[in-house]
Amino acid sequence: MSKQFLAILIIIGLGFIGIVSLSGNKNKAVTTSTAQPSAHTLGVSAKSVKLVEFADYECPYCEGVAPIIKQVQDEFKDRVVFQFSNFPLTSVHVNAFSAARATEAASLQGKFWEMHDALYDSNNWKIWTVASDPTVQYNAYATQLGLNLAQFKADFVSSKVNDSINADMSAATKLNVQGTPTYFLNGAETKINPTLADFEKVLNAALAK
Repeated sequence: MSKQFLAILIIIGLGFIGIVSLSGNKNKAVTTSTAQPSAHTLGVSAKSVKLVEFADYECPYCEGVAPIIKQVQDEFKDRVVFQFSNFPLTSVHVNAFSAARATEAASLQGKFWEMHDALYDSNNWKIWTVASDPTVQYNAYATQLGLNLAQFKADFVSSKVNDSINADMSAATKLNVQGTPTYFLNGAETKINPTLADFEKVLNAALAK
């Protein structure tokens, strides 16, 4: 084997390794040094009670508990701060990261919670989660919410939106979040059963302290 031919094989091999490396890192939580977590909050709290949910829009458990959390937010919105943080499980949910992109893009037009609710709507969820190209559905929801569609599309693919999601994922990793949904009550991971009664029990106990 000539040295020239061997050199060509090495170059081809290095190129292949680079392609594999880039592909493998596509969905990893890599942020810029200035990226900040999204920190979407709802409600107020005079007693500093804060419930943070790390969730994945494609996660069936998150979708199942979403209506209950909505009830809890309505009941406790004057006493508790609720925060949603992105933790898309990209290894098992192929549309989870793009769904997070849709909500973050909507948030730049002041409609985060509206897009959040649209994605978790049971009728919508059954459609976009199995779509080969869910952006068609995201764009439809954006239109229904009265968003500027051109801006939504541009923000959807922006590095600002990407970095915000990855910053949430990095924060979750630092907190050793393993799955979704995961809850943190006043900074401590807290197990809450997916029932209205259990949410009420946990939050009322925190408020009583």
